Amino acid sequence: MAKDTESSNPENPEEDGVKYYMNGQMYKKMTYRDGKLDGPWEQFYPSGQVHYQGAFKDGRPEGRLTMYYDNGQVFKKGSFKNGLKDGAWSIYDDRGEMMDEVTFKAGRAV
Repeated sequence: MAKDTESSNPENPEEDGVKYYMNGQMYKKMTYRDGKLDGPWEQFYPSGQVHYQGAFKDGRPEGRLTMYYDNGQVFKKGSFKNGLKDGAWSIYDDRGEMMDEVTFKAGRAV
């Protein structure tokens, strides 16, 4: 669990799907199925601003992932297929200008 966070269900923190910072702001929200991450997943800064948005399938990242700076600008975005990076991954500076882009196939840069 992240520093300065608490679970909404201390008796079963891996199944509750929501965790909070000690200040009451949501830390992360995720969906579990059969004990594995499965479905939408979001993580937030202590301010409440979105930090990560993505999804999991059967415990592995799947589909689009977007990471943000604390000012709300996109930091990095790309996609996963079968738990591996796949397709174009872009990195941006904190003003939203693209700095780099790398293409992946089955987890390897091409």
